[in-house]
Amino acid sequence: MRRAGGILARAHLAVGASGTRVDEQHAWPWPWADGCLQNLPLASEIHDAAARALDEAREVTARVSPRMGVVHGDPGMDAFRLRDEAPQEDGLIDWAAAMEAPFLYDLASFAVVTRTNPESLAPWLEGYRRGASEVSGELPHMGVFVRLRWVCHAIYFASRLERGIVRGAASEAENRERLADAYRGLTERVGPTLPPL
Repeated sequence: MRRAGGILARAHLAVGASGTRVDEQHAWPWPWADGCLQNLPLASEIHDAAARALDEAREVTARVSPRMGVVHGDPGMDAFRLRDEAPQEDGLIDWAAAMEAPFLYDLASFAVVTRTNPESLAPWLEGYRRGASEVSGELPHMGVFVRLRWVCHAIYFASRLERGIVRGAASEAENRERLADAYRGLTERVGPTLPPL
C-alpha cells in the first residue's frame, strides 16, 4: 500500500512538472460537471446535494489553493502495477478519467473506492506523504473532496441509467443502488478516518 501511495505522489509530481494541460471542458472547476447536473434526470435531492458538494469543493480550492494539476481520476488498487522484482518500474495505468483538479481529489477518490477496506488508507497515505509531504496541510479538507468524488459517482450512475447501460459491472438495479450509495456519500458530513499527520 505504501508503494502504491508513493507511485501516485510521483505521478502527481511528474505531471505537475511537465506542464501538461487538459482541454478547457475538463479543466478545473469542471464545467462538464455543471452540464451533467443540469441535463441528467436526477432526483432533486441528489441534484441539490451534488451541486452543494461541487460548490463546496470550488470554494475550498479558491480559499486554500491546494496543489493542482492533472489527476488520474480513478486510482483504485487495480490501476497500480507493482513489480517486486523491479520496484523502480512500478507504475500507474488507465488514465482514461484524467482531468484537472486539486491533487487531493485523487487521494479522496482512493478513500472512496477502497472504503470497504478502510485499513488500506493509512499505509497508502503514508506512502503518498513520503513522496509529497506538502499534502499534510491539505488533508484536513479531505472530506470535501470525498464528497466531490461522490458527485462523480452520482453523475456516472445517473448517466448509465439514462442511457440504459447494463453491461459491465452493474445491472439496472445495481446502477440504482450505486446512485443511492452516491447520495449517501454526498450527505455524509464525516470524512474518512485519517492517520495522525
